[in-house]
Amino acid sequence: MPAVSRPSAPTPRHCPTGWFTSSTPATRPAAVYLDGTLTATGTVAGDFSNWDPNYGLALANEFTQDRPWLGTFCLVALYDKALTPTEITQNYDAGC
Repeated sequence: MPAVSRPSAPTPRHCPTGWFTSSTPATRPAAVYLDGTLTATGTVAGDFSNWDPNYGLALANEFTQDRPWLGTFCLVALYDKALTPTEITQNYDAGC
């Protein structure tokens, strides 16, 4: 779970889009965007040096299938770099 949280916000559009972006140094700036707008910034400590490549990635439920989620994903993407504000805007404007 990212250590950067955003303040409460008014109800977003019907299908909200969000991004968490950060780079690779041990202590790095991080940003949270909601619907193309920067909503929070902070720093995130740590790196992936102890990452176990056998870890799975679960979206919308636990691997145990005991936390069902009733939403819909329009697009999920993982990048190997922090996205720039321009890239965030381009992705938001492109929609799903």
